[in-house]
Amino acid sequence: MAQKYLSKDHPEINTEWKNYEFSSEKTILENLSEVPEFGTYVEILKKTSGKNILEKEEMVTVFVIKNSAFERMDEKDRNIVLNNQIFLESLIKKLAIPGRVDRNGMEVAMEKHGRNATFFSLSSENLNLISEEGQLFIQDAEGNKAKVTASNFYHKNGLFHIIDNLVFLPKN
Repeated sequence: MAQKYLSKDHPEINTEWKNYEFSSEKTILENLSEVPEFGTYVEILKKTSGKNILEKEEMVTVFVIKNSAFERMDEKDRNIVLNNQIFLESLIKKLAIPGRVDRNGMEVAMEKHGRNATFFSLSSENLNLISEEGQLFIQDAEGNKAKVTASNFYHKNGLFHIIDNLVFLPKN
């Protein structure tokens, strides 16, 4: 099924990032599987029910984590995180918003609320977005931040944005 709510004259939207093309005709997993910088996130989607969590939504906005976020972690902590299926499924839900929210929509929401906006995630928790010096960040309750480094990439049932850090880490 093609991306909902697109013009019949232009049923497919393609966007490019670092010479990789993302298509509204592909699932999020199909789009990301072609990009080495998302290998860890792709493996998380494959080894958990993450793929199903995202694909069952009519429309969903996803914040996708680059490999570098996991690589910056201490090896022991990274192994603990990557082998905790319950945490990983929770993380996928915490970084996904029902509906299709583009960068402009996030910025408008932040303008209305003094550089901060809160969206309700698939985990039924708040996903906080903040603006600092013209940059957009996700911030968890512990104050950890992830910069939104690229935005507005379509997938079959919504949009995705790219983030550079891991947030919502399990408490020790």
